[in-house]
Order: sequence, then C-alpha cells, then structure tokens
Amino acid sequence: SEIEAVISGADIRYADGIGVVKVMRRRLKKNVQRIPGCELWQQLMLRAATYKVPVFIVGAKPEVNQQTAVKLRAQQVNLVGAVDGYFKDEAALIAQIKQSGARFVSVAMGSPKQELLIQRIRAQHPDCFYMGVGGTYDVFTGNVKRAPALWCKLNLEWAYRLLSQPSRIGRQLGLLRYVWWYFTGKI
Repeated sequence: SEIEAVISGADIRYADGIGVVKVMRRRLKKNVQRIPGCELWQQLMLRAATYKVPVFIVGAKPEVNQQTAVKLRAQQVNLVGAVDGYFKDEAALIAQIKQSGARFVSVAMGSPKQELLIQRIRAQHPDCFYMGVGGTYDVFTGNVKRAPALWCKLNLEWAYRLLSQPSRIGRQLGLLRYVWWYFTGKI
C-alpha cells in the first residue's frame, strides 16, 4: 500500500504507540521501548536551537501553528517558516519550504495525511529531515494536556485522551480492530 511504501522509505522509524510496541515485541522478540513522538520532537527542537538548524513547521489550526512558532522562537529555534494545516496551494507550500532553506520540517496533520504530504515535499526538497508529529503542536502549546505520568506508565495514554477528547471515539474504534488482530495473531 501507499502508506507501507512511505513507512518503508522513512530514514528513522520509532514506536510511538503502545500497540505498535506490543506487536514489535512479539514479532522481534526484543524489548522495544516506546518513544512518544511529542517528546522526541521537543528534544529535537532543543537540538535544532543549539545547532541553529533551519526549522519549518506545517500543520495544526492557524492559532496553534502561530503559538507554536512564538514558543519555538522564544526557545531560540531558527524558525524559517510556519504554515498552518489549512493551506490552499500545496505547490506554493513546497516552494516556500524550498526557498526557506529548511533542513528540518515537521508536519502536524494527522496520519496518514502528514506522511503522504511529507513524501510529496521530500520528492522536491530531499536534503531535509522530515517528521510527522500529529497533535504535537497542541501538546507543545498547552492546548491539549498530556496524560498524567501514571496513565502513561500504565500505557493508558490513549484512554486518557479519549476521556478528555470524546470526539476521538471514531478514531479509537479503529484501534479495536488492531487489538483484535493482535490477540488473534494476525499481526
């Protein structure tokens, strides 16, 4: 599938969700650790600030994108561009990213939309590190609260997010199929 090709073509793949961790542990017979994407992104932004790496952010609602930009600049990140997830012209976005000189582009538009967009941008601007970050900008700006540490430790962050954002129920129902496949050995 198209998503499989995108994932296979990624330079770095890491297990963000507990479901992926469980499947990888079963398949690989190794103790795979979960790496929350929002934490990884925040650490990468601190490194980008230290090394003055040009960063471009794409995605989220306009106000969240703007808040993210302000907070990144306050952290001394060399932010060379910020475009919310409601852009109208993809070709113009790609041209803007290329012209900016960005070397790190993060896209917060949800999966698989962000991965497919990254693939198209990367085809025209390959000398760059790309990262799909989902709702990371919302967490970074405090618009969405992360689950308390105990919920995370118990691998129940998904349940906390569902309780705090009931609108996610449709997305969470898809996880039931994943859980079923896991317990029946189909994945």
